[in-house]
Order: sequence, then structure tokens, then C-alpha cells
Amino acid sequence: MAVAGILAAVVSRQRTGEGQFVDVSMHDGSLALLAMTAGDYLASGEIPTREGGTLNGHAVCYRVYETKDGKAVSLGALEPQFWTAFCNAVDRPDLLPEAFASGADRDRVLAEMIALFKTRTRDEWVELLKDVDCCFEPVLDLAEAFSHPHAVARDMVWDLDYPGVGTVRQPGCPIKLSQTPAAVQSMPPKWGEHTRDVLTEIGYGPDRIAALEGEGAFS
Repeated sequence: MAVAGILAAVVSRQRTGEGQFVDVSMHDGSLALLAMTAGDYLASGEIPTREGGTLNGHAVCYRVYETKDGKAVSLGALEPQFWTAFCNAVDRPDLLPEAFASGADRDRVLAEMIALFKTRTRDEWVELLKDVDCCFEPVLDLAEAFSHPHAVARDMVWDLDYPGVGTVRQPGCPIKLSQTPAAVQSMPPKWGEHTRDVLTEIGYGPDRIAALEGEGAFS
């Protein structure tokens, strides 16, 4: 939100020659990210529940399902063409009119969908639907996510040489700049690494610093 506001202000300045104050809060941003759910509430006055909204698990076409091996997959077939593609791929044309089933029908269809996804492992579902345009993806754990070929190709894991420690792995930078690529400027300080420097900078003399150290004030 802050970046969007700043960039908008920069564009405005380029056009008008005048700058402006950009006011952004995390609270406002979190409310704005509820766009669809909040829009439904503000328009209808009906407060959604955890199981009552289209995008939070109510719609059978848009939720996470457990697979035969205890792992999970996500289905986001919200639009008709995606739901149709999914139903056809799993040979369940009878489900075509049930994407947004409600009441007892929804409970019945949800039970059928839960049972359906438990007939195959996560990887078997991936293989079955890999060429089907139905907004389907496996749910990966962090080990799988960071070792995924796409994450590797995008340099999203950095191996850093930490003096005295060895190789430390960290998430890479998601912003790729052609002329000024991101780089690690310094390693995180070790415990107390800069204590003496900070105390010296604010006026403590060598004797006082030595005394504090002897008293166990820092390590």
C-alpha cells in the first residue's frame, strides 16, 4: 500500500511539479484487502461467517481439500469455465450446477468433494490435472516451496557465507532489478558484536566500558 501510494505521488509530481504527503496504515490496508468479503457485507449488511463466504471455504469450488496421503490441494475454480473444466476432468458432470450449492445441497456436495479428493494422493491429482485449466495447485510445505524449480530459477534462496558460522540460508529478494540488483550488504550482528562501538559512539570511555563488561552488563 505504501509503495503504491508513493509511486502514485511520484507520477503526480512529474505531472504537476508538486509533492504530497502519503498517509498509509496497516489497519486500513488490511481492511482494503477484504475487498470482496467487505463489499458483500457493506452492500447487504449481512456479516459473513468463517463458513459463510464464497472465498473462505463455503463454496465447494473454492477451497482446500485433503488428499489420500494426508497432504492438501487447492481448488480455485470460481469462474464457470474453470469449474466446468474440473468437473469434466474428474468425470463428474453431475457436479456442474453445484459450484455454489447452499444448505443441504452444499453439505451433500461438499461431502462428495471431500471423498473425491481422498481417492488420490496429492501428486496423483497434480498429474491428473496438470494440463487442465481449472485453477488447481498442490499445497506445498516450505521445504517443497523453496526447492521448487521456479523458486530456484528465481533465486529465492540465498546461501550466505557467515564468518565463523558457515553457510546460512535466507529467503532471496522478490524484487528483481536489472541495473541495481539486491545484494546483502552486511551480515546480522552476533550477540553483543557492536556493543563497544555503540557505547564508544555515545561517549563511554574505555575504562567505563571495561567496568561494565566486568560487571556482566554485556557479553
